[in-house]
Amino acid sequence: MDEFPAVVQAAVEAAARGEAVALASIVRVRGSSPRHNGARMLIWPDGRIVGTIGGGTLEWRVMEHARAALADGRPRFANYVFDTHGGPDSVGLCGGSVDVHIDVSVTNFAAVAQAALPALARGERVALASLVRDGEAAPAAEATRLLVWPSGRSVGRLDDPARQAHLVAEARRALAEAKPGLAFCAPGQAPFPAGAAVHVDLLEPRPTLLIIGAGHVAQPLATVAGLMGLR
Repeated sequence: MDEFPAVVQAAVEAAARGEAVALASIVRVRGSSPRHNGARMLIWPDGRIVGTIGGGTLEWRVMEHARAALADGRPRFANYVFDTHGGPDSVGLCGGSVDVHIDVSVTNFAAVAQAALPALARGERVALASLVRDGEAAPAAEATRLLVWPSGRSVGRLDDPARQAHLVAEARRALAEAKPGLAFCAPGQAPFPAGAAVHVDLLEPRPTLLIIGAGHVAQPLATVAGLMGLR
């Protein structure tokens, strides 16, 4: 499902119109969950969405929290549990849990993520590094994201050069090891307070599927491949 360009384009348009819209991103998955690390969804106060983080009760609850975050003007970082016993706080029966970062401004995301689209079209691998926790809460700063290439080249700028260097280093490590995910800062680990966390999402060019022939099998195969985001 190639929804990243659609989410980015919708974020760019919303930012240009000055709309209030939240960005909910799955930054860690433990156990079973409907969607993967890096899944994103834009949420407007009227309930309109672009993208999905899994549907069902999880999505309904995140949408509720996103609208509250927009009303407060404060981002959130929360854990949602899929309790197999169906407890009152459960958002499903998968048995795992997800950490979700809810940002109340898409301006920084739109500016940084938009630069990924031409890079992906050129066949380049890039990483989107985001500060999603600053201590025990979601970061209040506006500029919290960088787009990073394996060479260390980056798009975006954080207010603190030391923090920017840390995000670049985490992104390059994730690219080298092909391991996206959430990295927590240990107590006393500069330049962040204990509990701070950086999320790195690896953005890969769409793979190409070659279909030789145009028979009865090839036609639905091409349709399915398109739905999966393959070239």
